[in-house]
Amino acid sequence: MHVLLRVSCSVTALVAIGAFGTQARAQASGGAQSAQQSVDDIIVTAQRREERLQDVPVAVTVFSGEELERRQIDTVQDLLNTTPGATFSATFYGQNDMIIAIRGVPPSGSQPNVDQAAATYIDGLYYARSQLTNFAAIDLERAEVLRGPQGTLFGRNSIGGALNITTRGPTDKFEGLASVSYGNFNAIDATGIVNLPLSADWGLRLVYSHQEHDGYAYNVTTRSPMDDQNSDFVRATIAGSIGSAITARLTFDYTDDSRHNGYYHFDYLDPVIAGTATYNLLVPYLQTQESRRSAAGFNPVNNSHAYNITGRVTADLGAATLTSITGYRNIKHEAGFDLDATPVQLQDIYAIFDGDQFSQELQLAGEGFGNKLTWQVGAYYFTESVYFGQTVAATNVVLERTDAVKNDSISGFGQATFEIVPSVRLTAGARYVHDTRKITYYNPIYALASPPAAPFNATSTSRNPGALLQCPLVGNGVVAPGAPCRWTPAKIDFDYVPWTVGIDFKPNDDTLLYAKIAKGFRSGGFQQPAGATPNSYYTPFNPENVLSYEGGVKLTLFDRRLTFNAAAYHTRYNDIQQNNVIPNTSPVTIQLLNVGAATINGLELEAAARLGGLRLSGSFSTLDPDFTSGPYKGSEFPTVAKQTFSLSADLPVDVGVGMLTLHAGYDHKSSVVFLNMVNVNVTPPVRYNATQIASMTQPAFGLLNLKATLELRDVPLTLSVWGKNVTDEFYAVRTGTNFGSFFNDRLIGAPATCGVTLAYRFGK
Repeated sequence: MHVLLRVSCSVTALVAIGAFGTQARAQASGGAQSAQQSVDDIIVTAQRREERLQDVPVAVTVFSGEELERRQIDTVQDLLNTTPGATFSATFYGQNDMIIAIRGVPPSGSQPNVDQAAATYIDGLYYARSQLTNFAAIDLERAEVLRGPQGTLFGRNSIGGALNITTRGPTDKFEGLASVSYGNFNAIDATGIVNLPLSADWGLRLVYSHQEHDGYAYNVTTRSPMDDQNSDFVRATIAGSIGSAITARLTFDYTDDSRHNGYYHFDYLDPVIAGTATYNLLVPYLQTQESRRSAAGFNPVNNSHAYNITGRVTADLGAATLTSITGYRNIKHEAGFDLDATPVQLQDIYAIFDGDQFSQELQLAGEGFGNKLTWQVGAYYFTESVYFGQTVAATNVVLERTDAVKNDSISGFGQATFEIVPSVRLTAGARYVHDTRKITYYNPIYALASPPAAPFNATSTSRNPGALLQCPLVGNGVVAPGAPCRWTPAKIDFDYVPWTVGIDFKPNDDTLLYAKIAKGFRSGGFQQPAGATPNSYYTPFNPENVLSYEGGVKLTLFDRRLTFNAAAYHTRYNDIQQNNVIPNTSPVTIQLLNVGAATINGLELEAAARLGGLRLSGSFSTLDPDFTSGPYKGSEFPTVAKQTFSLSADLPVDVGVGMLTLHAGYDHKSSVVFLNMVNVNVTPPVRYNATQIASMTQPAFGLLNLKATLELRDVPLTLSVWGKNVTDEFYAVRTGTNFGSFFNDRLIGAPATCGVTLAYRFGK
């Protein structure tokens, strides 16, 4: 199957490359015509109002809905691949969950006691948790990735940056789309979109998508697929006006996702335990070459469900505009994974996530002094309740690690921009934030009469009645002997003030220079549940903060045929929140520590050009993170690529029966270390050896994507032939955290995929 995969997608690549080269030569000799010779204007909402990208003193990568489709940016992961300075990693639960690093500020985990370093907003609704954040990019108006701290206007812990995604709303036309794709791995992607005008003032837009594919890997022990997919998505948006001064929009979406666990490649076993019983059990399953066949003894189907409701009401008050954004999100997630990736019952974990969140934001914005002043003030309230439980099986023992989390946040903010002299503007803003954290721990250890049943999960595990083996909370000294194995510590509160100050100079419509200073924070919190660890383990961690100095330029050149944007920054990063893997714990226990300070220096470049009909774009980022104090001093930053670059080319060619558009895109990242490379549990801290570090590292790699799309002139049909990762790169999207057990593995990304898509558009 692997050979056929390479052949089929390589043929797709050769055909597309050949067509691209042929048509490029035809373009050069005058064989293609294009009415548009300038770079498109791009509208962004990076400052919570609509502006031209080239007028905004913010480092932001933005794609319109049309460009997302043309460049095969089908998921949030694809979006981050094309963004300078951004990297991602999947979670244990698979690649539909995702944690993000922007400008070197790394993520710290996916559990509800830890906030993300880069905030995600969909139509103004903040996605607090990583579960189901790698969603399909379907029927979007635009997608923006804001780089650097955004804590003033995007208030929830956006210390590294923010994803600001806007879906398409209803229009005043009856129109829609029906499309179906088929590809290797029996991949089927069916999408339906219909826009219904309900009246002169109101419209309804409906979106449905079904995606499925066979497993990208195979489990030889359970004889079942791995890394497959079967998901459905629906979104309904109703919008309109009430009189002449009020507009309203209500959006509901629902995702139902089912898939076996992602594929872990078991490729490291520490020689320190050579000759031990555990080592001898694991040796037969060590994988020394690239493979997509697993021997894991545990391969359950993971199910995720989420629905979101967002309401936006805008009222024109004359001198100002009042906007209300109300949001609700509910997630239910059940997953299992075998972290040792062998039939040995060493790290078999079943997890349940059940959470909901509610938020309310009010914004009041206006202008003054002859439009020299723009301002906005507002208030934000957020509350979240999450039940998160893990049932962990080792031989004849089951540990339950459960926490019930309650997170609340309230803040007020304001930001203003004033033209102090012609073409020179000063911007200043701040937000006061008060966070409250609550948690209840529950983590008993049960003895079993026999090893857990297969498939292992929380309900099928056959416990001996009353066979409570141990309550670690008693051993930790936080629960009295004989009391229920449950502990609710006193709540903790955090107060902090993100702020920004900047100046920009726009001498003409084609040039913008800016400089800014911004401070961002990420809230502190409680530790996750653990096993037999000292009481000191449960010490809460504190907020972290960054102070970022940034300068940039945005240029439009050569009669609007080229845009060039550059940003350089220096970041001071303090009280850094980092995961610490505690050795010799089964299951692996992770503690979050504040581990000192660092500096991050970086440069980002983005350009887009028109050469006749040929569209070219590219980006480049380089950053140099350096721990300056703390136990990780001298160590590499985790989950950060020091260099990234992206290249894209699109060539439309009139072929008589319609317009043929050829696309080629290449995204490259330098090596990424997914975990800290120092054991800080000993004094003094000890750096891991070269072999251990290699097991946590993904070497540099690039992904090549190709697409050829024919839009027929006389029939509203579009036919596309496409390939993603056509060179079939074998790369990791995270590594395990198993050094406490002296082994490691890698969660492998998608292989080469290719296929065809037929789309029918109506009403245009």
